[in-house]
Amino acid sequence: MTRRILSILTTLIMAVSLAGVLPAVTASAETYSGICGENVTWWFDSSSGILTISGTGDMNDYELKATSGSVKYTAPWKNYDIKQVNIENGVTRIGSAAFNNCGGELKIPDSVTSIGDKAWVKWSFFNSPENESITIPKTVLKIGEKAFGYFRNTESVDYLVFEKITNFKIYCYAGTAGEKYAKDNGFEYEILPDTTPNTNNKFNTKASKTKTVVQPAKVTKVRLTAKKKKLNVKWKKVSGATGYEVKAATNNKFTKNKKTVTVKKNKVTIKNLKSKKKYFVKVRAYKLANGRKYFGKWSKVVKKKTK
Repeated sequence: MTRRILSILTTLIMAVSLAGVLPAVTASAETYSGICGENVTWWFDSSSGILTISGTGDMNDYELKATSGSVKYTAPWKNYDIKQVNIENGVTRIGSAAFNNCGGELKIPDSVTSIGDKAWVKWSFFNSPENESITIPKTVLKIGEKAFGYFRNTESVDYLVFEKITNFKIYCYAGTAGEKYAKDNGFEYEILPDTTPNTNNKFNTKASKTKTVVQPAKVTKVRLTAKKKKLNVKWKKVSGATGYEVKAATNNKFTKNKKTVTVKKNKVTIKNLKSKKKYFVKVRAYKLANGRKYFGKWSKVVKKKTK
């Protein structure tokens, strides 16, 4: 009888022990998944930091708005430490505010035709992110407002103030929505060689007939001379350049009191500036070919105080 009681007690102790162990195993799982569209699912591996989106059709749109001194961001993976986003072929739309503050790189397949507003915006607690880039497939027909290339300045009183990422670059195809987005937002971009026709893209019906154009070299030796409410800007001439784009602003992110001037020669006078104010200036060359501008890299930023 005593042995039977001991056996029952031992069994109960083991059951209680297992009950305490099993939840811990479940909680330590390193993969998470869910639904993010009618026929689209997501899968996150916490060990690698890779978020994968797969399926067919459009992703859901998500919110990004200020509420009570904070930002409401509703994507299901919002609290994960994401280092890279992979979107598999078959997904046709990237949802609005889908990948805000995700790190690493965003890989977009050729099946995507639309990108929602503020789809891939960085958050910054200190300074602007730098030297990021994105490659846009020629199949993309529509790109939403501030879809990428921007960061949200968390030091600003307005929680939804977006500023441009420093030195953000777009790789795209001639005549596509990617090139239009780069031009409309003033981003540096590079045209990728395209040897295959793409009749599905209304922006790109003639792209396959264009020839690859070598971009002009980076502008060097930029010199500034201060005048009263003016700045004289000179730089070394770039061989083969059609013209130059000159930008000036009162901050090195080129977001405050900014001015943009386009000239044919390697010098210009920027007028109507603020008196006794420090200005930051940069220059890049461009080449006109196939009816489009192909830009070179921006020069080193120089600064000077006006008189």
